[in-house]
Amino acid sequence: MERNISINHILETMDRSIVKKYLQLPFRSYLLVILGVFILYFSYRQGRAHKELYESVEIIAGIALILWGFLVGVDEKYYFKHVRSKTKICFHEVFFERKDFQKLTSILESGNFEELNSLQKTSGYHVKLRIAYTEDKSFCMVQGIKYIPFEYAELTNAKQLDEFQTEKLFESIEFSGINSKYRRPYLI
Repeated sequence: MERNISINHILETMDRSIVKKYLQLPFRSYLLVILGVFILYFSYRQGRAHKELYESVEIIAGIALILWGFLVGVDEKYYFKHVRSKTKICFHEVFFERKDFQKLTSILESGNFEELNSLQKTSGYHVKLRIAYTEDKSFCMVQGIKYIPFEYAELTNAKQLDEFQTEKLFESIEFSGINSKYRRPYLI
């Protein structure tokens, strides 16, 4: 199957006057490392009277907090912001049955989003519609994705929608009323 470029890649390479990528600083990671160093320092400066078990537990706890902080900080988290509307770009995914992937492809190509209601929603991971949008809905991109064993492969080209198409898309999928079992949060 031919691989198309994902929405994330398009947003990363898009002109910085339209979309900017921001890195989220891992404050929780910094806090855990500082706490671990503080515990080790406190353990070192403490008197040697209770050296045996208590001090060993403090040292192990300090080292564990430092390692945990590094592990939390390793995962680079980022988000995208639409420059014109100055709002964060959110991601949403709707899952459909495997048999409907051809229909989903034709709907995305034609832009006739009213037909999305005819597709059967599911909680499985077969075919999904990924939507990237701003809160004011001035910017919206969609892409259909199909699950191939062990990975998702992009099914369609990512398509940027105009405001009219965005409105039709959100009306057709009943965005606010989607049952939580049909939604999966998309983390970057």
